[in-house]
Parts: sequence; structure tokens; C-alpha cells
Amino acid sequence: FKQKTAYEIGVRLVGSEMCIRDRSNTLNLMLARPINRESIVLGKAIGLTLVVGIPAFVAQTIGLILMVNAGDLPTLSGIIAFFVCGQIMIFTMICFQLCFAVSAKSGTDVVIYGLGMWLLFAVVWNLIIYAISFVIGVDLTEDNFENDPLFQSIASHLGMLNPGYVYQFSVGLLTHRTLVIDLEGIPGWLVLLALVLWPITCLRIATWLFKREIKG
Repeated sequence: FKQKTAYEIGVRLVGSEMCIRDRSNTLNLMLARPINRESIVLGKAIGLTLVVGIPAFVAQTIGLILMVNAGDLPTLSGIIAFFVCGQIMIFTMICFQLCFAVSAKSGTDVVIYGLGMWLLFAVVWNLIIYAISFVIGVDLTEDNFENDPLFQSIASHLGMLNPGYVYQFSVGLLTHRTLVIDLEGIPGWLVLLALVLWPITCLRIATWLFKREIKG
């Protein structure tokens, strides 16, 4: 139940392509119809989520079957959290991508933005955690330094600013079906709140940027 890097890349690339395609072919037609701007952005976000989410759901199902065949049977709550949180994460990433796509000048720009965001959340983020931990005083040369309470606290708090980490925290939380779990200073209810606020915030920002771009 770890972060799915493969379909994160898919979200970036598919989202980039579809946003530019609509910008050049169908955007003017949509704006000419009696439909509000919020519906356009929401429809785009849902459509792209289905484009990426359905193949991701199939891949998750295959992975689950392989796990069961290998004798590693997760709990029912863990399975549900795995699928549901995965789709929420995809929707969040799509909305985050739309924030950049609505103001991009070309398809190349959107692809670069998408890959840049993936590198930030999946690769650079860990380097940031290591750098801050080193400055604060965590000895990164020790064996199993990841188990250091200070390092775990830093990783957990910074993780709330990364939707990929929020996804992982949420799956672990919902698997145990309790909000009592304290993720090194992060209460369970705050993790679920972040899981809800991330997609809503990204969608609202994308809608605001879209309206501003249309007004010129």
C-alpha cells in the first residue's frame, strides 16, 4: 500500500495532453454554451480522473490478486482504503496539474510543469526532509536513522504538505479503523482533514485561475 509512482507519472502526462487538446479544439465551444466556469473545470477534473483512475484501479486489482496469491491477505478495511484513497489521490494530482495547465502557453510547458511537480513530490521532497533533518541535528549516517523519533516527526509534519504522503498516512489510518493513531505528532483526524482539503483546495485554485485566464 505504498505511493503509486507509475500512475502519478500517468496523471501528469495524460493531464497535460488533455488540457492542451481542449484548449486548442473545444474550449471556445464550451465557453459559448450556457455553462458556468466551475462546471467546466470540475468536468475536466472528473474526466481526467476517470481516464487515469480506471487503468489505475485495474492495476491495483491485479496487484491485490497477486498479493493474495502470495499469501499476503490485507484486511477488508485496508483494501477499501487502498482503492478509495488511491482514487482521491489521482483526483488531487489532476486538480493540482490543472492549476498549471490553465495558464500554460504550450503543450511542452504543461508537460514540463507536470514532470516538475512529480519530481518535487516523489524525489526532491525526500531530499528536503533529509536536509532539514540534518540541519536540526539528526545523524543521517547512523543505521536505521529513519526510526529516529525526531526524523519521523519531521517527515510526518512535512508530509502533510505532500499529497502522496497524505495518501500513505490515510491508507494506514483507515486500515486500522481508528483516529487514535498518532503519526509522530500528527493526529489521525488531521490526516483525514488533509485528505479532504487537498483536492478541494486544488480544485478551487484551478477554477480561480481558469476564470482569470478567460477574462484575460
